[in-house]
Amino acid sequence: MLFGALERAFHEAGGVPAAIVIDNLAAAVLRHGRDEIVFNPAFLAFAEHWGFEPLAAAQGRAQTKGKVESGVKYVKKNCLAGQEPNTLLEAQGHGRWWLDTVCNVREHGTVHERPVDRLEREREQLRPLVGSPFSYRPQMQRRVYLDFTVRWKDNFYEVPMAYAGKLVHCQEVGDELSVVSGNREVARHRLLEGIGHTAHLPEHKEGLYRASYPSHLPYQREAFLRVFPEQERFLEGCVKRLRGNAAYHLHKVRELLGEWDKGTLEAALEQVTLMGAYHVRAVRQACRRTAALPPPAATQPARVLHLPAVEQRSLEVYAEHVR
Repeated sequence: MLFGALERAFHEAGGVPAAIVIDNLAAAVLRHGRDEIVFNPAFLAFAEHWGFEPLAAAQGRAQTKGKVESGVKYVKKNCLAGQEPNTLLEAQGHGRWWLDTVCNVREHGTVHERPVDRLEREREQLRPLVGSPFSYRPQMQRRVYLDFTVRWKDNFYEVPMAYAGKLVHCQEVGDELSVVSGNREVARHRLLEGIGHTAHLPEHKEGLYRASYPSHLPYQREAFLRVFPEQERFLEGCVKRLRGNAAYHLHKVRELLGEWDKGTLEAALEQVTLMGAYHVRAVRQACRRTAALPPPAATQPARVLHLPAVEQRSLEVYAEHVR
């Protein structure tokens, strides 16, 4: 709602101001401290898109935005007083009439000139409008996995390990993903393409031990496809179904080569893919079933039936019987 209202104001004025003083609403300001102001990442992206500097109004100081507050009272008492529109279009039509015939052509009590004349004089100071509207993407809640990653559109993004198991809010900001906990942005990543990939940040792993085998998903994907290049359907199904546990199952499937030969294992992977069971336990059971089947019988040559020679007779023998 905030972004739409500001964009309509920009188009109405015919340009964008160099700076905008915004109230401390959550859609714009996450925290306004004595020494630090933390803007909402989405509002910062909006400001960057339109090319203005965001400024937060001082807390507890009404003079910062006094003209705005008095303007709201003027609209309520002059434009909306006594109006009971039946539809939104009717209300918008009345608002446009009021702006063109009353509000913008009156002499303003503070600047002592008509707003329409003041805007025309200051329009050259406004920055030009951009060609495309701002694309707003809402904030979504996610729980951080125990490997301190969050899942977003079938990909995984690391956050500091202290947030493992906690709830965070994720939001797309341009071509980046912002992860916020409380009023603090804890991570920001470039959006990944495809599915099953992981965005890493080295500083998020400080103090962690190194795993006994490489457990991150990109390594396991590559290692699995080197052994089973024809089983990409199983790989993609495993990543989509098991999410953060896919790397473990892919690793364990490769370890089954120590128990069964590659042909048996590939036949088992085909079976579990058809059943939609993308985990190592199902693959192991399918290998046991495949190994227990009797070997196919050897093909025998086709039998040939030898018939005795038949005497060739003329059809005239049967002519008298037909008469």
